[in-house]
Amino acid sequence: LSLHDALPISSKDENRIMLTSWVPPTIDGMPTSARKMLTNRLKQVVTKNGLGGSPFNTRFIISANVTVMTKDILPGPPPMHAYNLDVTLYIGDGFEGTVFASTTISVKGVGTNENKAYISGLKNIKPNNPEIQAFVKTGKEKIIQYYKDNCDLIIKKANSLADQGEFKHAIFLLTAVPSACEECYVKAMNAIKPIYQKQIDEDCKDRKSV
Repeated sequence: LSLHDALPISSKDENRIMLTSWVPPTIDGMPTSARKMLTNRLKQVVTKNGLGGSPFNTRFIISANVTVMTKDILPGPPPMHAYNLDVTLYIGDGFEGTVFASTTISVKGVGTNENKAYISGLKNIKPNNPEIQAFVKTGKEKIIQYYKDNCDLIIKKANSLADQGEFKHAIFLLTAVPSACEECYVKAMNAIKPIYQKQIDEDCKDRKSV
């Protein structure tokens, strides 16, 4: 165990993890008009809770699923629709499918029709909710820990891909290592150099054979 591994993860490290908001194309019972609202809420969550890194690497995502727990009609006039929604938030690896953190919050919405009640509920997802802030913090810490624990395996896999001629996949795997994981990040950047050289050499061979 190195001194670097023994050090606690700082908030500065966490803020160098970039999260991209993503909402599944279809969520059971969700009106189409509500999807944009949910996407915007997720963007606000990551903005409020700090994000960093390169905009070219969108491997890590924050996503959500929504379950309608109850829906009722409240007497009017006018009669109002009332929804109780459970919103489950996830932070994960958008390529491997690994979930690093999740939490479920319950929200209520009321509106003159079902769509408005649903959207009213989603508006109650508050980025400064302590539960959501703790969820984001945990997700980022686990991403950093994942790369600390699996660094050598990731580099080995990238080298194996390069040996099979899958240079772009190998390079992507290595560039996905967050700069917050300083020790692994340096190893990954060093591992890219010979793979990139192999790719150039192969391209040259292909051109000569034409």
